[in-house]
Parts: sequence; C-alpha cells; structure tokens
Amino acid sequence: MDPRLSTNLLNPQGFSKSRTKIFSCRLFCSRLLTVALLLRPFLVSAQALELDIAHGLISGYGYSIYGRLSPGESDLWAVIDTGSPYTSVMSKEWYEKALGPGSCERSSFGCYHCPEPCQRSPTISITYRDKTVSSVFLHRDTVKLGKTVIPDLEFGVQFDQKPPPQEKTPANIVGLSLGGSRGYDPLLNQLVQKSLIHSQTFAVYILPDVKKGWRSGKLLIGGGNPSLYKHPLRYVELGSKDEYMVKLKSMNIGSELTLIGINEDLLLGVTGFAKQNYAK
Repeated sequence: MDPRLSTNLLNPQGFSKSRTKIFSCRLFCSRLLTVALLLRPFLVSAQALELDIAHGLISGYGYSIYGRLSPGESDLWAVIDTGSPYTSVMSKEWYEKALGPGSCERSSFGCYHCPEPCQRSPTISITYRDKTVSSVFLHRDTVKLGKTVIPDLEFGVQFDQKPPPQEKTPANIVGLSLGGSRGYDPLLNQLVQKSLIHSQTFAVYILPDVKKGWRSGKLLIGGGNPSLYKHPLRYVELGSKDEYMVKLKSMNIGSELTLIGINEDLLLGVTGFAKQNYAK
C-alpha cells in the first residue's frame, strides 16, 4: 500500500474541499464490491493496471472509493466512480478563485493546473445523480495511474459547478463506466486503444481490515488477480443492463442465516438503500 495513502487518506484533511449535457453518477453511485466487479462475464488475469485505493467516509463528501491520479505535474486524490464514464480533475484557477488562494493545497483532493497554451474547448456539462452539474473542458496530458504512465490521455478539467464549491464539495473523478457523450472517449476505451490493457474489464478489491474507519484495497483495470479472492469465483446474474443490480435472497445476521421474506433488487456497493428493514 502506498505510504501516502496511509498518511493522506486514512487521516483525511477537512474539505473547504459547445456544451453537451450528460447524466452520470457521483458519490453513492460508486459500485463497491467486496470481492470483484467486472464489466464483462470473465476475469482476465494478464496485463492489468494496478492502483492502491481506500474506502471510507470524508466529511463534506461522503462514503466512496479513493485513489491516486497524477496528470502532468499534479499529484491528486480522486473518487473511483464505476457509474460514470467521465474522468475529470478540478481546475486550480477555478477552485482557488472560488475558495481563495491556497485552497487547493488545503483540500484533500488537490487541483490540476492546465499549462499554457491551454485550449479550453470543447466543453461538456455533466449532471450527476446527486443533481450536481459539473462543467468541464476536454484536455490531454500525460497521466500516471498507479505505476503506469499514460501519454496523451484525454480527460475533463472542471471549470464550473452548480451548486458552487462553497456549497457542495467538488472532486476529481476516475470514471470506469462505458458510454459518454459523442466526441469523448472513456478511460477504459483509451487504455485499450493504447494497448495498455486487453479488455474493458476492471476489478475492485476491498480488504476486510479497518484502520480509523478506512479499508484499503486494489483497483485492477484490464484484469484481475486470482490470489486476491476465494476460489472458485462465482458469477451472479445482473438484473439490469444499466446498473450493477442483483437479487438479494438471503443475509447473515450475526451467525444466523436469514431467508424468510428476503427477495429484492440490490444495487451493489450503495450504502444503506434497502426497501425494508429485515433485522428483527
């Protein structure tokens, strides 16, 4: 585990932290699985990009999965959002204009400075499920993800938000979903095109140990690591082509297995959304 992860994520600082309209995910839309999360019905073990991640609660933002993203000369924290195809970083100029000089250094996410000449177009307006609207312009730079250096990667640079950052904490985002707007290429597509991975597959591993409210883990893009899960890997049918939805049939309460009255759709990874309380 990256020592910076222990220093910065397990002890997070407080946050002060031609337009196309898109609907996407944020915050609770991150699909967190405790074993593995796959976009295709197979697990590829070869040629995967590996990134240290952590799951926990950050005041002002909420529960999510966080990891390192280093575009250009910046070294940032980002939300790992499996429900959004958009990878974006906050503009240093915009963020500090809104929250004052030095606010990027005080935030837990950090900001990106777009070196001149910085062409601030085309632009995209992304509407997240929590009703936040983020405006970004598309930009290319060399990006380090884990130990992998990715040249000429396209991502969004955030230059506006509704509500403003004084009212709602913005974030850098690594989007792992497919789709997106015309003219934008999602991260997984770009990695395949650059021959850095062989398939649009990713796995999220969260370790059971908790340190100060945080669980560490690994994000593997383009494959998985069979040493990290219990064999055999079982596949579960998804109930929706648009969301990671499975049917909940039973659950453990303490040492007891409860079956009676449980039969509902469950959105994987979302914290605390069930239609009824099954605990008696």
